[in-house]
Amino acid sequence: MIFLNNKVKALLFTLVIAGILISLSCVCASDDFNNVDVIMGNGNTGDVISASGEIFISPDGTGSGESADSPTNWYNAYSTANNGDTIVFLGGNYTWNSMQSIYKSLTLKGYGDSEAILDGQNQNGFFSTTYGSTVKLVNMTFFNADTGDTVLEAL
Repeated sequence: MIFLNNKVKALLFTLVIAGILISLSCVCASDDFNNVDVIMGNGNTGDVISASGEIFISPDGTGSGESADSPTNWYNAYSTANNGDTIVFLGGNYTWNSMQSIYKSLTLKGYGDSEAILDGQNQNGFFSTTYGSTVKLVNMTFFNADTGDTVLEAL
């Protein structure tokens, strides 16, 4: 029988709690991070300007993202979004070819009563986040992707 002193017990307890907190910071778990698209916000995809902190996107958006009448796409919106901004998904089917790493704190929401549907194309997930970033999901539908043991709470 192995006896552990209090310092070792405290260290093990701390490591277990840290592991739980780190695993909870992910929106979605993945077994294969070789297929992760890293989006850092320095792409050459154009400038999206939104005074309201909302950037509008559509599956085939080519506009500025300033309004629902001129939506841009996911990559342009994410590249120019700041912490605390909202990316608004107009109704439609969005094809997600690989997991997206998110390094910002954002709200991703479907537009009004329209149906924003993200199809994961049978990949390992939709998003992964880094420590310190938060992603709030509102009024969106996700399907065709493995979400591991992570539970997504719909708001």
